[in-house]
Amino acid sequence: MKQVILFLFSVTMGSSAYCQMDNVIYLNNTLEEVKKRKSTYKMVVSPSGSTYSVTTFDQQEEVFMEANSIDAEGKQLDGPVVYYYPNGKIESKGQYLKGDKVGIWKRYTPSGMEKAERIYSLYDASKEAYTYVDRMPVFNEGIESFDEFLKLSFSHYVNPSVGKGQQLLFSYIINESGYLINPKVIKGGNTVANKKLIEILQNMPVWSPGVKQGQNVRVYIEKDIYCK
Repeated sequence: MKQVILFLFSVTMGSSAYCQMDNVIYLNNTLEEVKKRKSTYKMVVSPSGSTYSVTTFDQQEEVFMEANSIDAEGKQLDGPVVYYYPNGKIESKGQYLKGDKVGIWKRYTPSGMEKAERIYSLYDASKEAYTYVDRMPVFNEGIESFDEFLKLSFSHYVNPSVGKGQQLLFSYIINESGYLINPKVIKGGNTVANKKLIEILQNMPVWSPGVKQGQNVRVYIEKDIYCK
């Protein structure tokens, strides 16, 4: 009997410890932290590898926002972020970089129609990332897969072995969670092609992140392609 009680106690304590891994934070309508009784939203921050997944709920327990954060308080959002209307439709989606909105943000009406985009300034995040690490980021099976992805997704892509095109040099960062963030066109291309390329890069699948001394780290990468 004593062994059974000890077993149940250990299971209960283990379950309690697991639940305590999630950090619950209450926010007002301007997303500032407040007491529960004054809150409009509830934000749940859960460990996810070396970073944290963030889900914010409204008062009806509907999902308001989904994101990732590099801190346990959900203040440093990093990578893709999606905001939702109460009806479940996407309100807006884009990227955060260490707590700031960056790049092109897509916006929608409650019925799902596209609204005018918003473009947020980009700062030089390359200074906060490595250019070479013990294990570089990997897209699926390798860089060939990334090239194939661009060929299929980017209608302006020109295979240099088939015909001549204009060189387009761009850069991006693969963060600690494997998300491609802060894409920039450095030179070349044209307004239409450059905008399309940035949109494609912002919606790429997750990579295997770079590793330095056993830790996932940010890696800055430059790449060139040819476009028409």
